[in-house]
Amino acid sequence: MAEPIPEPEPQIYADFPHFQGAQQADCGSEACWTSPVAGSWRGAAQSLQNNLEAQGYILNNITGEVLSTETGVRIYRVAKEGEDPYYLNLVSVDDGILYSLTPAPLSQDRLVALQAL
Repeated sequence: MAEPIPEPEPQIYADFPHFQGAQQADCGSEACWTSPVAGSWRGAAQSLQNNLEAQGYILNNITGEVLSTETGVRIYRVAKEGEDPYYLNLVSVDDGILYSLTPAPLSQDRLVALQAL
């Protein structure tokens, strides 16, 4: 009798609508993606927020609640009906933006480390 084929593990955040052209990056413990942006990272963050909200996501910018600085960083609490909320941690990097999806906001130290990647 053949061994049953195990079901693949569900990909966490598999339904998240990533930036166009986003590439998965190695950030250590978190799943991260990088994306080149045209113009400023703030414009890219606003564009992402508008895109997610148009698809039924509810985003709350909690950067000021978590960090003492907002330079090059945005943290959003992301919620969608029927899904557990999670956090979109977005940092400005040399060639665009880097973002990760996590069950809790990343610490300021971790975000600074991601900016240095």
